[in-house]
Amino acid sequence: MSVKRYCTAALLGIALLPTLGAGAGFDCNRASTPLEHTICTDAGLDALDAQLTERYYAAREGLAPTEREALLQTQRSWLAARNRCGPDRDCLRERYRQRIEELASPRAHIAHNGPYRLEASDPVLADRTEAANQKITERFQSQLEAPAPSRAQITRSGPHYQLEASYPVFTGAPEAINRAVRTFVQDQVNAFLANTEERQTDPEPPLGPAWSFALEGEAGHRTKTLQVIAFEGYAYYGGAHGMPLFAPLLLDLSEARALDPTELFRADSDWLVRLARLSRAALAGRDLLGADADWVNQGTAPVAENYQLLLPGPDGLTVIFPPYAVAAYAAGAQRVLIPYAEIDDLLARPLRAH
Repeated sequence: MSVKRYCTAALLGIALLPTLGAGAGFDCNRASTPLEHTICTDAGLDALDAQLTERYYAAREGLAPTEREALLQTQRSWLAARNRCGPDRDCLRERYRQRIEELASPRAHIAHNGPYRLEASDPVLADRTEAANQKITERFQSQLEAPAPSRAQITRSGPHYQLEASYPVFTGAPEAINRAVRTFVQDQVNAFLANTEERQTDPEPPLGPAWSFALEGEAGHRTKTLQVIAFEGYAYYGGAHGMPLFAPLLLDLSEARALDPTELFRADSDWLVRLARLSRAALAGRDLLGADADWVNQGTAPVAENYQLLLPGPDGLTVIFPPYAVAAYAAGAQRVLIPYAEIDDLLARPLRAH
């Protein structure tokens, strides 16, 4: 173990042993309990143990002696809770992740009414942020509600196409937030324009209606760390009919970036299997205009490509299956609402509004 991890063992009252090469916060060569053997033989738990040690020492920096002692007591309480897991790996992983999150440096989040707030889970660190939060609250005390977003628009047209996209602009939000929204929309626009390049260079106008692209985004569900923007529209590339567009933007407010749907879930969870089972059950009672079981099973199979259109909302997570995914075009897009109670144990972040 590293020197810092060895010191952590001393701080927590763990027996100090001479070997420094082991990975866990104690000497793995002398591991005697099932819990110690579990941590020593599991690379993932070993990594979490190392990360926790780093977080603990980072959290101690800048604390007064009395605050350090209080932090030590909360760490010892955590250690007792961890030990109650015994050799249960899932329990240990959950304990470590929770404590690592608690010891994370206070992070700024956009509160629902506009201002930033610093948050820390550990009670000692939370006390340190209260004075800063008071100043933030005073700064924004005149803004009891976030102003409604304004809107921006992109329009393009050519000999054989027309394009229109609109999206919300969040007044008072950091520029990075609005820049992330613009970038997301521009990526959708660029994809359409790339498909029209060959059509634009054709000297003879193609037969049939002009190609078209329309996309509109509406600000929807919001949590302390997530803003959902539901983009929907329509695209026509010739042929008998166009296709509806669905492009949910899951905007991480703390990092000002679009989240991949996979980031909503714990990496070690079976979220695809769970969503597949729940989606199939919901679709089983619907009139899908003749779609057979094979079609539905293929469209809901537990693979990431089937679950790219996820829309968190106040009541649960909506899974969108576009036309042809689980049924014919005439059946339309299918939406399945999965209550959070069905998937809370899979989530990497809270999706309910606070």
